[in-house]
Amino acid sequence: MVFGRRVNDGRARPLDPPYLGNRTAVEPNCRGNGFTLVEVSLAVCIVAAGLLVLFGLFPMGLQLSEYAVLDTQEAMFADTVFSIMEANAMAIESWDTWSDPGTPPVGLLQALMQGMGLDGLDTSWSSDGTGGWKIEDVAVGTGGIEFPKPKSGSDPTTVPRYMRYRVRVAGAADSPMKSVELWARCSKYGDFDTQSSFYFTQIFYSGM
Repeated sequence: MVFGRRVNDGRARPLDPPYLGNRTAVEPNCRGNGFTLVEVSLAVCIVAAGLLVLFGLFPMGLQLSEYAVLDTQEAMFADTVFSIMEANAMAIESWDTWSDPGTPPVGLLQALMQGMGLDGLDTSWSSDGTGGWKIEDVAVGTGGIEFPKPKSGSDPTTVPRYMRYRVRVAGAADSPMKSVELWARCSKYGDFDTQSSFYFTQIFYSGM
């Protein structure tokens, strides 16, 4: 006996297996859902380009950091020179010293540079051709002084920094005000005139 269900023609048809029910079998998808070779290659190229840009920023950052250190050293040097010259100017009591008419005004210049405490700082002043007097040490490769001076007991393998400089003092002999200009380059190499930093201040006779 065959168990089944009636259809219109009156014949019995076997029931569907219970584990299939009325579902229709689906053929497997042989292609799957993975990435194609073109897609993978494109993703690798994008990642590689990003890494190249990222790695290129590191040398630039190191270079900018070095520039910042050099700028700081030059500013410290200018501040040291200006502070000492301003203090010395306030300590000048004699107007004759301040208004020294000599060429160069040795008395004034020596008084301004007194106690500078920078080993190797030249004290041989010369005319700049425009009414001012200057000292400088700007020779490439051999010029400059150590600044800041290494502390005692510091690592002997540390490479010191050399400061090349030019200091100019100008002002009429009978004027109570003198202008001081300073150029500094924290390196023994490179063109001094185009790569040095410029600083300016004014000093006054106070007659203390």
